[in-house]
Order: sequence, then structure tokens, then C-alpha cells
Amino acid sequence: MLLSGTSVLGVAVACVVPCDRLAASSLELELVDRDSDTPVVDANITYRVDGEAGGGVDELGAGRYVVGVQEIGTFEVVVEAAGYVTLEREYEVAYGECKHADTVHDRLEMTRAP
Repeated sequence: MLLSGTSVLGVAVACVVPCDRLAASSLELELVDRDSDTPVVDANITYRVDGEAGGGVDELGAGRYVVGVQEIGTFEVVVEAAGYVTLEREYEVAYGECKHADTVHDRLEMTRAP
């Protein structure tokens, strides 16, 4: 459980916020075309966490992707999309409150391949 302090009429009151069992996404990426700012869809995203193959990627639509769920560590991410230059990025994902992944959000601008 997570404790948070509040004040009611100057009196300190401890509120108990229960932790839930919901899983949190590790990374949430938004892919857009650098020139037009339109979503890049149907990308192929692969990743490793601390050198090991990652668990999976889900496309949410409109160029948004969830990369990993409840995975913690150093993420090495490769983003490929037809007609675009391949991107490689590294992210650190840590535990947040209640031992959920502290989701990292990023907006990546994809450059058209020559």
C-alpha cells in the first residue's frame, strides 16, 4: 500500500491508497513522420531488456505502440518501418509506486529513407 499525507482543517491525516494488481506498460512510443507529423503505422519494433529478448509489442493504432509490460531494466529498441530510416534508442525503465513499471513515454520522429 501507498501512504499519502493530507491535511484536513490543519490536521494531518494519513490516507491509504491500495496498490492494485494491474500491469503497467514499460514503454509507450508514438511514431510520426518527421516532415508531415502524421502517424507511422505498421512499424516493426524489436527490443532487448538487459541483453535478453523482450516480451512483446502491441500496436494501439495511430502510430502508438506499447513496448513490454512490467519489464524493468535497460531497453535497447529498434524501430523499422517501410520507407523510413531505422531508429535505435535506449531507455531505462524502473519500478514506480507499488512495484509497477514506471512507464516511459517517447515521441519518435521517423525520417523518410533516401
